[in-house]
Amino acid sequence: MNEVKAAKHLGQHFLRDEAVIARLLAVINAKAGERILEIGPGLGALTLPLLRQTGAMTAVEYDPRVLAPLAKKAATLGTLHLIHADILTIDFGELLAKQPPPPVGEGRGGGSDQPASATSTPPSPRAEGAGSGVHPHTAAAESPTDSPPPPQNDTPLPPWGRGRGWGLPAHPVVESGNDQPAATTEAPQKLRLVGNLPYNLSSPILFHCLAQREHIHDMHYMLQKEVVDRITAAPGSKTYGRLSLMAQLWCETTALFDIPPDAFDPPPKVDSAVVRLVPRAAPAWQIDDLATFEETVRLAFAQRRKMLRKTFAHWMNAAALEALDIDPTARAETLDGAAFARLANARYQQERQQ
Repeated sequence: MNEVKAAKHLGQHFLRDEAVIARLLAVINAKAGERILEIGPGLGALTLPLLRQTGAMTAVEYDPRVLAPLAKKAATLGTLHLIHADILTIDFGELLAKQPPPPVGEGRGGGSDQPASATSTPPSPRAEGAGSGVHPHTAAAESPTDSPPPPQNDTPLPPWGRGRGWGLPAHPVVESGNDQPAATTEAPQKLRLVGNLPYNLSSPILFHCLAQREHIHDMHYMLQKEVVDRITAAPGSKTYGRLSLMAQLWCETTALFDIPPDAFDPPPKVDSAVVRLVPRAAPAWQIDDLATFEETVRLAFAQRRKMLRKTFAHWMNAAALEALDIDPTARAETLDGAAFARLANARYQQERQQ
């Protein structure tokens, strides 16, 4: 059977570099008994070695062309629950409830009598270029600006992000080569998400995952490098913005390593990178009202070159900013999450008293 070719209209770029795959496996550090969920397995470059390690896993794939070839490849390696669906339609809680936890023990390593199983959920319609969970590193790539693209297929944003932006904590980017394996001292009964996310859908997919973070142990994603830089940016950097704050509010974020274009077939026009997101037990900063926090961050970065006393002049004067230990002449890109939390909480309390 001929190998499935990357579909240009889906923006597909299949991972092929064995060294990159080995490095991904090392940082994911998957163990038998863990609930691994891969978003967009494509041809199985990451799926198959993960299945060898763990013996059982789940994958959600949008492109119907790859289902049969992938199931055939996986048949002798372990139990692959292959779901034909749009990841934006998947309820992680229901998925955990329906599928029993995989057996704890050694990975199958090269042979099993249990074939790969495939279930089919009709995928919701997507715009062209949505991809299949394989890497569309093309002109449809996510914009490097602070404004995320609108969600596809009318999928509602989670309550904390509806109509606004992001919500993730600021950590400096880890230099390439410093990636450490994920800590998995015991098999988590939450999902460990991995995936080569389509760039033009990375925003809604991340929102979808963060809205269900109570079911997630950790996430390891391949994304456009510029997006990873923004997710993990620290205050004062050029890439620090709304995405940085909103991602870091809910997760500990770490940039692991970069991936060159020639690691994919066909090679994309942009560099990629791997990011690790670990959901926090509680938000990084004390937030009185999440909607007010998001709106405050949105306003601040909508005019990121303006001094804060001008940006918020309609509801807070310079003296009030100083009382919050915030320099009125500072710009949004210099404030850390705790300062934004103080600012938003003061605004919320002020509005409640009106």
